[in-house]
Amino acid sequence: MNHKPRYLGLNRSDFESLIKKDCIYIDKTKIIYELITKPGIQQFYFISRPRRFGKSLFISTLKSIFSGDKELFEQYWIGKESDYNWPKHPIIHLDFGGVDHGSSKELKESLYNHIHAISQQHNMILPYTTIADSLIFLVKELSKQNKVVLLIDEYDKPIVDHIDNLVVAEENRKILNGFYTAVKSLEKEWRAIFVTGVSKFTKTSLFSGLNNIQELTFDPSVAELFGYTHQDLITYLETPINDLAQRLQVTREEIFENIKVWYNGYRFCDDIEKSSMYNPLSVIACLDKKKFSNYWFDTGTPGFLIPLLRTKSEALEIPETIEVPVSSFNAFDIKDISLYALLVQTGYLTIVNYDPETQFFTLDYPNHEVRESFYVLRSLIKTQQNNLLQFSNTDDSTAVRPEIIEGWAEQ
Repeated sequence: MNHKPRYLGLNRSDFESLIKKDCIYIDKTKIIYELITKPGIQQFYFISRPRRFGKSLFISTLKSIFSGDKELFEQYWIGKESDYNWPKHPIIHLDFGGVDHGSSKELKESLYNHIHAISQQHNMILPYTTIADSLIFLVKELSKQNKVVLLIDEYDKPIVDHIDNLVVAEENRKILNGFYTAVKSLEKEWRAIFVTGVSKFTKTSLFSGLNNIQELTFDPSVAELFGYTHQDLITYLETPINDLAQRLQVTREEIFENIKVWYNGYRFCDDIEKSSMYNPLSVIACLDKKKFSNYWFDTGTPGFLIPLLRTKSEALEIPETIEVPVSSFNAFDIKDISLYALLVQTGYLTIVNYDPETQFFTLDYPNHEVRESFYVLRSLIKTQQNNLLQFSNTDDSTAVRPEIIEGWAEQ
C-alpha cells in the first residue's frame, strides 16, 4: 500500500481518528516496538515531556497497538516490518486531564467514576466503592481475558494545577499515591504500564507505591520518540513544506532553515549526538497556517507555570550560561522545585551540552519561538507583580486585578 496521507491533522491526538481521516502520522512505531518487546524486564515506564509534544497521541497509539488493531498500522514500521503478533489486551486508559481534581473529594469521586465507566464498558458491576478495591477487582477480572495494559496521561495535573495551594496539592498527592500502591499490588496482572506527564516527581513523593516503574525521561533510547527529527520532515512533510515555499515564494531550503530556527533545538538526553527535535505542534501549525509565527506560548504553557514563576524572583533574569547538575532533575518536589528543572520540563529550556566528568548539563532556549515566548512570560509576570502592588495600595475598585491577567494566560 503506497498511499500517502494528505492532511496535517492539526490538534488531533487520537491515533485511530488520525489514520481514518487520512492525516499524516510521523511513524514512531519502531521505537514503540522496542519498548514493548524488550526482553527480560517489566514494561512499566514513565516519561515526561513538555505540553503539546505528542504524549496523548503516543498513549493513543499504544492503545491501538495493544488492542490488536493491526489494520491501522499497515503503512507503518510495526505493521510492515516487525514480527509483532498483535495480541489483544484489556486496556485501562486514564487521562487525568479529564478527571475532576478541584479538591480531594472531587478527585476521589471522579477517579472512582472513571474506573466504574471502564468496568461498564466490559459489562462489569463493581462491588466496591473505594478506588483501590475497585481497581483491584476490575484488573483481576480483566486479566482472566489476558494481561492488562494501563495507560495514564497527564498523571500530574491533580497536583501541579494546585501548585499555589499546597494543602489541596498534598491531599491529591496522597490519593494518587494510594492509587499507585494498588497498581503495584497487581504486578502479575499487568502486561505493560505507561505513565506520561509534564512534571517528573520523585518516586518518594508520588510513586512510592509504584517503585518498580522505569524512568525514561532522559533515556537516549526514547530521545526521538516525541517531536520530529529533520529526517521526519523530509520523509513525511515534503508536500506541505513545498506548498509553504510556494506560498511564501522562497526556496525549499529556506523553508527548512526557517523551520529549524523557529521550532528546532530540543534535546531530551545526555547524548549530544542524538538528533535535536522539532516541536511537533509548532511545525504542523506553521505548515497548516502557512506562516511562521509563535504557536507555543498560548498552547504550550501549562497553567501552573505562571503562578509558580511569580514566586521565584530569579525566573525574571535567566543568565546567558546555565549549568546545572544532572541530580537537580531527580528532585522534583512540589514544595521545593528547581527553577531550571521546571523550565526544562515545561519546554522553556533544553539541554545543549553535557559534561560526563562533572555530570553537569548546559541549558539554553531551544529556538526563536521559545525565546520569544519566555520574554512574553517574563513580561506577564512583571505585569502581575506590579498590579499586585497597585491593587494592595489602592481602594479603587476599578484597579486592574491580577486574576484577570492570569485568566488571560490560561486561555
